[in-house]
Amino acid sequence: MGSVKNVGISYKTVLEGLRVGLQSPRLVYNLVGYSGIGKTAIVRQVVSELGGKVFEVNASLLQAGDLAMPVKHELEDGTPVVKYIVNEMIRGVNRQAKEDPEHIYVIFFDEFNRADAEVQSDLMNLILQRQLFDVVLEPNVRVVTAQNPDRTTEGFEDTNYDVHEVDEATASRVVDIRMRYSSEDWLEFGKTYDTDKDRYNVHPMVTAYIANGNEDMLLVFNEDKRNTPSPRNWTRVGDLLYDFGVEDFTGVDDSILNFIRESIIGTVGGDYAVSFMSFGETFTDYIKVSDLANADEEEFDRLVERYDGYESTKKVSVAEDFVAYMLEDRSRVEDEVLNHRVAHILGKAPMDTVRNQVRVVVESLSKMYGSEVCTITVTTDEGIEVEQTLQSSQLQYLAFIQEDDELHEKITQTFNNDKVLGKGEL
Repeated sequence: MGSVKNVGISYKTVLEGLRVGLQSPRLVYNLVGYSGIGKTAIVRQVVSELGGKVFEVNASLLQAGDLAMPVKHELEDGTPVVKYIVNEMIRGVNRQAKEDPEHIYVIFFDEFNRADAEVQSDLMNLILQRQLFDVVLEPNVRVVTAQNPDRTTEGFEDTNYDVHEVDEATASRVVDIRMRYSSEDWLEFGKTYDTDKDRYNVHPMVTAYIANGNEDMLLVFNEDKRNTPSPRNWTRVGDLLYDFGVEDFTGVDDSILNFIRESIIGTVGGDYAVSFMSFGETFTDYIKVSDLANADEEEFDRLVERYDGYESTKKVSVAEDFVAYMLEDRSRVEDEVLNHRVAHILGKAPMDTVRNQVRVVVESLSKMYGSEVCTITVTTDEGIEVEQTLQSSQLQYLAFIQEDDELHEKITQTFNNDKVLGKGEL
C-alpha cells in the first residue's frame, strides 16, 4: 500500500481557477491527482456554470487510429496518397462550437497518461497546434486533460500508478494543476442537497461515517487492490443505499443487508466495508438541529417534509433536541426565524411531546427572564390603545406558541391557558 501524498490545491481552489482559466483557449490545463477525487466532476461543474458543454474521452481506451484514421486514396491521375479521417466526435464538437460561438466547448481527455505513445502523439497535435490534420479547433473550443500522478510529478516521486510518462514536448505545453483531496470539501459537497434528484449528493449515512473520525478513510491509495476507498467510491456506496431506499439499517431484510454488504466490499474493499457496516448498525438518520437552524427557506421546507415522514420516536427525539437548542441562549429565544422553525417542528410532534416540551419552555423562560417585566401597547375592542405590563417570560411564551397554527391548535386542545400562563407557572 502506497502512502497518500496530499499535495496541491483544494477542489474549491481548482474550481475558482478554472472558472477564469477556461475563458481563454491559450492554455491546456492538466488536472493531476489520485483516482476518484473529483477531477472529472470539477470539469463538468465549471463548464456547466459557464453555460458550455463538455465531451469526455477516456484516453486509456483509445487505440492508434481512433483519433485520426489513415485511409489510402488515389488522385485523379492515379497517384496514391494517404488521407487522414479525423474522429467524428472531434469534428462534431468543432461543428457545434462554430454554430454556437457564444459558449465554450470542452474536450476533456481523462486518464491522459494511460494512453499509449501513438495516441499521445495525436493528442499532442491538439494541445500544441489546436489542430488535428484538417480539423482546426474553433476559438471557443478548449482542451482539458486529467491524469493520475507519476514519478515525474513533483511531490509524487514515490507514486506507483501504472501509467505512461508523458513525453517532454507535451508535458511542457500543458499546465499541471496538482489537486489534493479534502475531506472537508467532500463532506460539504456530500451534504449539499441536489434539487433535481431530490436528495443529498451523498447519502447521509456515508457522510456521517466519514465525519465521525474516519476522514483518513476517505482516500486510501493501494495500486495493488482493485477496490479501495476514494471520494468517488464512497459516493457510489451512497448511491447503493439510495437505490435500495435505505435511510438506515433498521428493519432491512437480512438477505438485502448481506447483498449491500457484499456490494460495499466490492466498492471500497473488505476492511473498510466491515468498518462502515459496523457504523451503520448504530446509525439513525436523524435530522440534525444545526441543519434545521441554518438551512435556507427552501431547504427547511424539505427538512420539514422529511420530518413529517418520520415515525413517532424519531419525531420526539428531533423535536426535543430542537427545543433544547433554542433554549440554550436568550438570543436564540428572541430570534423570530428560529422561534418559528422550532414551533413548526414541535407542532408536528406527537401530542404528548407537545405537552411535555411546552412545560419545558415555560420553566426555562421563567428561569431565563426571572422577574423581568416589559410594557406593551394593546388595542381594545373599542379601538382604544392601552399600555399593559407583562412578565417578559410570559410575552416570549405567547410569541412562541403563536408562531405556528398547528402548535397553537394542539396547545389549545391540551391546556387551559390560564393554568399555563398565570397560575404560578410563569
